[in-house]
Amino acid sequence: MRITNKAVASVLLVAIAAVGCKKDKASDSEPAKADENRAAAAQVTAPSLFAHIPADTPYVLASFEALPASYWKMVGDSVRPMMEPLLAELAAAPDGEPAAMFARGLARELQGNLNEAGFKKLFGLSSSARWAVYGVGLVPVLRVELADPAALTGTVERLAKEAGLTLPTATLGDRSYWRFDDGDAVVVVAVADQQIVLSVGPAPLVDKALPFIVGTEKPTPNMADGGAIKETLARHGFSSYGAGYIDSAKLLNVLTVADFFKAAAGDGMPEACKPKLAELAGRFPRLAIGYDEVSEQATAMRLVLEMDKGLVGKLSELQVEVPGMVGGKLTEPALLGFGAGVDLVKAQALALELADGLAAFGAACNPSLVEDAAEMKAEVGKPLPPPLAKVRGGLVALLDATVSDGQPSGIEAYALLASDDPGAVLDAIAAEVPPGKMPTIERDGAFHTVLPAGLAMPGLGAIDVAVKDKAVVVVTGKRGTSGAEAALARTGKAPLFLLTYDYGKLMKLGSQAMGPLAAMGMSPQMAATFGTAAMWGYVSDHGLAVAFRVENQ
Repeated sequence: MRITNKAVASVLLVAIAAVGCKKDKASDSEPAKADENRAAAAQVTAPSLFAHIPADTPYVLASFEALPASYWKMVGDSVRPMMEPLLAELAAAPDGEPAAMFARGLARELQGNLNEAGFKKLFGLSSSARWAVYGVGLVPVLRVELADPAALTGTVERLAKEAGLTLPTATLGDRSYWRFDDGDAVVVVAVADQQIVLSVGPAPLVDKALPFIVGTEKPTPNMADGGAIKETLARHGFSSYGAGYIDSAKLLNVLTVADFFKAAAGDGMPEACKPKLAELAGRFPRLAIGYDEVSEQATAMRLVLEMDKGLVGKLSELQVEVPGMVGGKLTEPALLGFGAGVDLVKAQALALELADGLAAFGAACNPSLVEDAAEMKAEVGKPLPPPLAKVRGGLVALLDATVSDGQPSGIEAYALLASDDPGAVLDAIAAEVPPGKMPTIERDGAFHTVLPAGLAMPGLGAIDVAVKDKAVVVVTGKRGTSGAEAALARTGKAPLFLLTYDYGKLMKLGSQAMGPLAAMGMSPQMAATFGTAAMWGYVSDHGLAVAFRVENQ
């Protein structure tokens, strides 16, 4: 039996997925869909437009699978009410220059067509379109599948004729395209191979890449089989709806060939700097990006700064346990929540190491960085106060609130400061407060009122504080107390940071405080569509990751 390259690639992808599925506590913050996406990565098939992507592109973001039609409908239903008044205003604009008349005609055509059927009729676009953004060298190219190319060219040419606008047309071989040149940059638009292609950049670079942009030539080698994009799905657990990367070494090579450093620095890159840049690219090989999930329930994506194993290991040691933050979400939904968790002692040691690295890089590439590194090292190297060295992180959550006549009320919230010695933290705070200004707080684990209702601010209930085994906890309201207790019971490695908020509820709260949503330029439909949003950072198996997730109501 002959073993093909494709078969070998499939086996490697399955192996990567299997290794990636072996999770430990360091991966508690990874999105739930990641393992499912890894398992599916070997089965995805690249669309034909991938054959136009150079295998050595320094950056790419592309889709193997179109976003669900139901998702587009949901987004369209929420955005349409905001767009329709703008289109009506533009369609009613007075006569002007041909370009303005073209825009007016386009707005007129879009009225009543802000839906899938309308976009297919006017532009040949359907919800099943796959797409890719990539570089031919440094030149960015956007390529999108078309269901009906004739519909797009027909609409553009008809509107241009009605507006008296002459579209600048050029040809390359037997291929026609539109070319807009303002002297500094060139914009190229082509419709070919059942796709629309858009590119922009300096004329010399665009002209050099033109055969690959308009498709008269295909790069060799290319990513017709999915290439490194497919491997990125398997490595990070991204979904087939879209994934890609910026490759440090390839980008550095392209910049060097293009004499970018000479143009930017005048004299070019010092020879001693080249190995330092190559070393840096080796330590941070890629910035990967991709969707985790796109559905009617949620939209989620991640950025991962890939690092060498040694640095990943050191970053993993920074992660600590902070109650209530495991998995990049709070124990219960909140109007607003934010927190962080990090081993400050180890973070300080790593920062000092990075300062030394910055100094070495500056000595070879930019002497001014040496002084910056010295200042950084002097500041970061200051000893941590003993109580602060034992702080692991903190979490603040506003669970609920109302606004009436511009005044807040019904505030339910909690805050916790995680520490190996919470009593020492309180002692340190008390030492900074004038005598008699800080109430005595019993350290028996129970909640004690330190400020009665209304004293801190109007509409705010009593403030209670408890000194727990591993945290100082501050609460207000019944839900604040129960929410804090639930958070304390949920332990595990926390993300390095977390920010979460309920978009819809905050918009409604803002409406109560400042007037109707429409008066603030906000869409009630969007407030009714989008729910809890979250962003959190953590250390994955391959580097530093930042995840984003928006849940739909």
